[in-house]
Amino acid sequence: MYKIKTNEVRMEKLKREINEMREILNEICCASHPNDGRGDSVRLMASKFLDELIVEYMKGIYLKDTEAKGF
Repeated sequence: MYKIKTNEVRMEKLKREINEMREILNEICCASHPNDGRGDSVRLMASKFLDELIVEYMKGIYLKDTEAKGF
């Protein structure tokens, strides 16, 4: 029971962080000039971090699904 609750809290935290990073990435894209090299590097860094969060979230969904099926 405790393990399930901990995983749910972790998944909710990841969901919040993903949404926050999406907003940040959107702001970076809207605010940076297309020819600004610094904007590209910041955008890339934010995008990579967002990708990592999404991968962690998807791993959590997979684990939750396999535990529910009894694997």
